[in-house]
Amino acid sequence: MKVVNKIKGSGLLLTIVLSVVFGFMAGVVGQLVSDTYFYPLDSADLEIDDSNRRVLRTLSDRSTVDVALANIITQTELRMAGVNIRAGVEAGGLLGTAATLTSDGWFLTHSDVLGRRSAAGLVITLQDKVLLVEEIVIDNVSGATLLKVDASELAVISLANSANIRRGQTLLVFGADGQIVDTSVVNLLTSGNATSESYRRSFELRDTLSDSSIGGLLLDLGGNLVGLVSGTDIPTAVPVSHFRIAIEGILRTGEVQRPELGLSFGVTPGNESAIVLQAPRRGTPAAQAELEEDDIILEVNGNVLDKYQDLAEVIQSFRPGDAVSLRVNRGGEEIIIEAFLGLLE
Repeated sequence: MKVVNKIKGSGLLLTIVLSVVFGFMAGVVGQLVSDTYFYPLDSADLEIDDSNRRVLRTLSDRSTVDVALANIITQTELRMAGVNIRAGVEAGGLLGTAATLTSDGWFLTHSDVLGRRSAAGLVITLQDKVLLVEEIVIDNVSGATLLKVDASELAVISLANSANIRRGQTLLVFGADGQIVDTSVVNLLTSGNATSESYRRSFELRDTLSDSSIGGLLLDLGGNLVGLVSGTDIPTAVPVSHFRIAIEGILRTGEVQRPELGLSFGVTPGNESAIVLQAPRRGTPAAQAELEEDDIILEVNGNVLDKYQDLAEVIQSFRPGDAVSLRVNRGGEEIIIEAFLGLLE
């Protein structure tokens, strides 16, 4: 197995070099690879083949790209792990990747990596360690999945602010096949109508990915986690912003705590404000706040709903129990409606 990076144009060299320089100056670099299932740095060799795929080589070449990428890998290799099938107390087949989320043994992956497997059937492989999974907590809204093992003093990955990711920015995908593939966000892929408790949008990535990339980690060139790969034929990733709050709830209480407003919505053409599609369900915070069908929600706590952030993305950035102020267009008249978010069951 080789560590592979697909190169698309000469701009990657400058991007990588600048990222490494400024990343090291700031002292913030997350990990991008685990030597559990990637070749150690000194055993990979470099080539540029006919399909324009670049493979990392040993530092004997000392080319700028090699040194830059090698430094990223060296600085971050303690923060990645493998998710494996448990074979007794040993590691069996590799299922996917995971990122070390906390120093006391919480790891982050995607639910598609696990399938229907329980904690008893899984281990985390971290360098030369095999760690038994004791607990699994899944955020069904985003697919983000936390695995708990008995560990301490682990180096942890940093979560990027995925709202700052720009179209064309170089990112790296780490899949279970051991490949490190460079990509970029080409679009925000949008589904149809949604609810205030489900996301409509995901990152659409450049180029088709292999099936082994499902659940793979999407990182920026500073080693910070940007998202989790959720599709390959149409390559997509769930942004960190879709599960950051859920992760905080799990680490704080051991449970997923998602806020509920209780609305089905569409969007207005152009500015993409939220149109309430049907009367809110009885007993929901939206019903208690007396929101009505055909109301157009323009803002939530001063956050304008537009093509960059829709109703679900704004609502899911709050916590259960938070009060939100909604600026609403009702029949051509603008009104302010206060609502208290519930706990999504």
